Amino acid sequence: MLNRLCLKMKTCRGASILMALLFLLVCMLVASSVLMAAASNSGKLRSNQQEQQKYLALSSALRLVCDELTAAEYTGQYEYGITPHVIYDEDGHGSIDYYIHTYKQLVGQFECELTEGGLAELLPVQDDLDAWLAANFKLPLNLQQPPDVYNFNGLSATFGGSYQLLVQPNLDGLPQVNISLKMRNDGIIRLTATLGETAADGYLYTMEAELVPQESLNTQLRLEANPKIGLNQTGMVKWDLNWIAKKEAAGT
Repeated sequence: MLNRLCLKMKTCRGASILMALLFLLVCMLVASSVLMAAASNSGKLRSNQQEQQKYLALSSALRLVCDELTAAEYTGQYEYGITPHVIYDEDGHGSIDYYIHTYKQLVGQFECELTEGGLAELLPVQDDLDAWLAANFKLPLNLQQPPDVYNFNGLSATFGGSYQLLVQPNLDGLPQVNISLKMRNDGIIRLTATLGETAADGYLYTMEAELVPQESLNTQLRLEANPKIGLNQTGMVKWDLNWIAKKEAAGT
């Protein structure tokens, strides 16, 4: 009887130890899961903060350029002159046969509300608009007066280049942002800001913006049929911000 009781006690002690070990194992698994979740959340938080900082740099630099462009004004310029073509009879008396109208395009006037050290010298808007006006530097036939002669001397310029700007955001501690600028033939300006070296971090962060002319280029950048002698100006071109949107980070 005593031997049976001792055997039973030994058996119960073994089961208790086994249960305690199993309970300890469960506690260790739960603790490990909690620690792994905490570490994962901490890594995600740091990653989210880094992504937020990069998009903040993109937004700051892109809005800086957009603000400068929406404050900008462009006006085309040209000189006009008119010369009578005189014919003479046998007696030497002259009479005006027709007039020669001469239009000569000048470099346009580009104004931007920038502080010293801004991006005025980097923005190629004036060059593109000078080129656009050069390609359309003429009067419609219905505004010309036969038998008068019209000479249109536009600038030699090429429209439609794609330009890259390195812009420092107007917030301390943010990296420089690369911004590409391209103007469409209708005067709409597309801007793309990028940040990130794909070889280093595996991602390229991108934000885009679009600016539209307040009035069409055809309406503003046109020649007058009866301009004044000397310097003349076209209508003024100004832009409004249409939209800004960010794109998801693109992996390599």
